[in-house]
Amino acid sequence: MTAKRLEDECRANGCNSSFGSATVCFAEQRWKWVENYCWNNACLRNQNQCNDKWDNLLHDYKKVCNYEARSMVSVVDSAVRDRPFYWAMEWHQWNSKR
Repeated sequence: MTAKRLEDECRANGCNSSFGSATVCFAEQRWKWVENYCWNNACLRNQNQCNDKWDNLLHDYKKVCNYEARSMVSVVDSAVRDRPFYWAMEWHQWNSKR
């Protein structure tokens, strides 16, 4: 949250760079802050590893959200009414849904 706060303060005070490069700069600063936070807490990860992990988590989260949204729609459809809740499925079931 500190990186986000710093980014917001910079935007409020007006940064010297153009909007496009400022966005890249903010993202780079945010991941650098995450890297420093990890190293300070004995988690030896670099900013690229943190960014990749975040991207993977976000990708999986979107898959679960899409699956749940389709499940809610399928409740109306009697042919697929017994579709299981994602978190209630066994490992082999949800792994095949990925």
